[in-house]
Amino acid sequence: MRRIGSGSAILALALALASCGDDNSSSLSVTCSASPGSGRAPLPVEFTGQASGGNGSYVYSWSFGDGAGASTATASRLFGVPGVYTATLEARSGSQTAVCNTSVNAQAAPVPAPAANAAPVPRFKISPNPATGKAPFTVDFNACQTSDANGDPIVFTFDVGDGPYESQHCRREHTYRTKGTYDTKICVNDGFAGHADQCQSYVVSVS
Repeated sequence: MRRIGSGSAILALALALASCGDDNSSSLSVTCSASPGSGRAPLPVEFTGQASGGNGSYVYSWSFGDGAGASTATASRLFGVPGVYTATLEARSGSQTAVCNTSVNAQAAPVPAPAANAAPVPRFKISPNPATGKAPFTVDFNACQTSDANGDPIVFTFDVGDGPYESQHCRREHTYRTKGTYDTKICVNDGFAGHADQCQSYVVSVS
């Protein structure tokens, strides 16, 4: 067996060290951020990325989580649809790759609270007025000018002296054939919870 001289071994080691010294690259890393990270949609966001290490030459690739992307270190994106998006930045330097993630929360606009329901605005009248006459005596009870700002259906209640009578009609005519004094009332309501009947009372005198 032929032995390698010590001089040859030293030369081989020196060449190996020189070869390692030609690679000046270091471990690649990348940072990323989104500003702002949250807000109401449509939300414009500025993305910033910064790579370090590697061989000093970088290639950037953004994926914004909504199907769009960019190939620059800094980029802008408008998120028009509410949601939480994960944006990913990939940086390459030579054969090395580094990845960074950042999130964006594009918030939906708050649903406005429903407007308070308004009670009907009553308008009552009877004819004749005063309601005094001889039997048979006919009185017209009328609430047709009542209005409701919300457009709710109005329930009309007529009490002509013989008990309440509900109706979808805004008018009721009644003939009194017996002498006497009658306590009468017209009421309206839109059926909305918390709204009491709004009423007007009349006295009908029949002689």
